[in-house]
Amino acid sequence: MTDYNINAVKRRTVQSGSAGLGPYNFTFEILSQTDIAVHLNSTLLTLTSDYTVSINSNVTGSVTIVTGTNVSSTPQASDDITIIGARDIERTTDFVTAGDLTASSLNEQLDSLTIFDQQISERVDRALIGSISDPTTLDMTLPTVDNRKGKYLAFNSTSGAPEAGPSTSDVNTLASVTSDIATLADIQDGTTATNAITTVAGIHANVTTVAGISSNVTTVAGNTSNISTVVSNISAIQGAATNATNAANSATAAAASAAAAAASEDSFSDTYLGAKSSEPSTDNDGDALNAGDLFFDTTANTIKVYTGSAWQVVSQASLTSIASDTSPQLGGDLDMVTFDIVTTSNRDIELNPNGTGKTVLKGNTNPGTLVFNCESNTHGQTVKSQPHSASVTNTLTLPAGGDQEIVGASATQTLTNKTIGVGQLSGQVAIANGGTGAASASAARTALGLAIGSDVQAHDADTVKKDVNNTFTAAQRGSTDTDTSNTGSVTLNFDTNQNFVLTLTGAVTLANPSTESVGQSGFIVFIQDGTGGRTVSLGTDYETAGGAGLTLSTAASTTDIVPYIVAASGRILLGAPQLAFA
Repeated sequence: MTDYNINAVKRRTVQSGSAGLGPYNFTFEILSQTDIAVHLNSTLLTLTSDYTVSINSNVTGSVTIVTGTNVSSTPQASDDITIIGARDIERTTDFVTAGDLTASSLNEQLDSLTIFDQQISERVDRALIGSISDPTTLDMTLPTVDNRKGKYLAFNSTSGAPEAGPSTSDVNTLASVTSDIATLADIQDGTTATNAITTVAGIHANVTTVAGISSNVTTVAGNTSNISTVVSNISAIQGAATNATNAANSATAAAASAAAAAASEDSFSDTYLGAKSSEPSTDNDGDALNAGDLFFDTTANTIKVYTGSAWQVVSQASLTSIASDTSPQLGGDLDMVTFDIVTTSNRDIELNPNGTGKTVLKGNTNPGTLVFNCESNTHGQTVKSQPHSASVTNTLTLPAGGDQEIVGASATQTLTNKTIGVGQLSGQVAIANGGTGAASASAARTALGLAIGSDVQAHDADTVKKDVNNTFTAAQRGSTDTDTSNTGSVTLNFDTNQNFVLTLTGAVTLANPSTESVGQSGFIVFIQDGTGGRTVSLGTDYETAGGAGLTLSTAASTTDIVPYIVAASGRILLGAPQLAFA
C-alpha cells in the first residue's frame, strides 16, 4: 500500500446541495469507500444505490449522489449534504510470532488507529461536556431514563451537575397562559391599573359580603328601568328634603339591621359549620378553626366539636369518662364492632384473672381459636382447641428451658437433646442423613450403589486373587482372535485377545499396535490359504532374534506358530517360528 499522511482535519463536512449530484469533496483521508457515511439532510444514504465514492491519490476523495432509491430528485441549494468519517472500529490483522512484520502492515494499522481517534474526537466535539475550568469532581452523567422522561435538562444550583428539570407538560401549560400572566402583571404594575390586585386583596371581606348578597345585587340590576324613572323624577321631589332625610335615616337603620343580622348569621355559620362528609380544617369563611366549633359528620352520623387541636365526637351526657372511673365494670357484653383494643407508647395489654381464674377463649361455631399475626398483619398462625366431637379436656404445658420452638407434625425442624426409641421410628432415613433410604436390605444395597451382580460381586470361595498364589482346578485359556481373512495392514488388539489365529489371504503387514501390556505373552498362528505364498512383514514394534524378521511356510494350507512376549511398550518380542505343522 502506498504511504500517505493522516492529516489533522475534521472528519466531517456539511455542504449545500447547490452542486446537484456533485461531486462533493472531502479533505480527510480514508482507507476504503466504506470509511464514510453520507446523509442527505437527516436521511442516511446507502453506498452504491444512493452515492458513489471516488478516492484520490492522497486518499482524500469525493462523493457523487445517485438518484432513485433514497434520493428521489437532484439535491437543491436548500438541502444539506453531510459527509462524516465512519470507519468500522475493528482490528482484522494480527501479527504472529515469527511472522512477517512489514512497514505497510504497520502503517495500515497505525493509520486505522489515527482515523478511529479522529472519528471519536469529531463526535466528542459535538457532545455536551463540562468547561475546562470545571472542578475535577464534576459528574456530567445524565439522569436515568425514567427520571428524565418528559423533562427538560437542568443543572443543579450547587454542584452544576445535570439533573431532571421541569416537565415538558408543565412548561407547555405555563407557556399557554403567558398572555394571562402578562395581563395580571399589567394590572398590578400600573400598565393597566395601579396595584389593582393588591387593592382587591385588601377589600376581600367586602367582596365576600357582596358575594353573599349577590341575589340582591341581581334584583337591583333587574330594576334599572325603575331606577331610571326615579332619576328622571328627582327634580319633582327635590322640595321634599325632609321626607328624603327621613327616608335616608330609615334606610340607614334598615341597613344597620341587615348588617347586624348578616354578622349574626356569619358568626353562627362560623361556629356551626353545617353537615360535612369529612373533618374540615378551616371555617366556612376559610379562617382558622376555634375551640367550640361544631359540624355534623355525615360519614360517621355524629356531631363533632373542635377542642382547639382536634375534632372529637360529642358524648352523651349520661356517659362518664372511663379514664376518670378507677374501677369501671361492664354492664353487658362488650361488642368491639369494627374496632380494636389498642395501646399507645408501646404499652402492654395484660389480662389478669383473679386467683385461680383463667383466661378462656370460648368457642362458638368453631373451637376456641387464637391467631398470632406477623408484624405487618399480612400472615397469621392459628392455635385452636380440639373440636367438640373429640371430647378432649387436657392440659398442654409449655417446655421449660431457654428460647425454643414447639415441634410441629409437618414442619422441618432439628431436634436436640431428645431421646427417640427405635420402635418409635417409621419410614426410611435418607442416605444424606446417615441412613440407606430403603426399607429392605436389597433395596438398601441398590440405594448405596452396592447391588450384588451389578455393582459388587457376590462372595465366591473360588474367586482368584491376583496378589496370592493360586491353584487352578480347571483348565484356563486366554481369549483368542480367529480371523479367517487377513491381507494388507493388520493391527492386533492385545487388549481384547491374548492369542491370534490368522488365515493369510494376501500379503500382510503387522502394523504397530497401541494396546500391548508389559508381561503379556501368547502365540500367533499363521495359516496359508488355498493359494499359499503369502508373506508377513513386521511393524517396528515387532522384534525378532538378530532382527532377521519372519520366514514362514509358503505351501498352500500350511500352519506355522510364532510365540511372543511383550517386553515393554512398543517392544513385542517374537520367538522362532515353528513351521509346517501337519
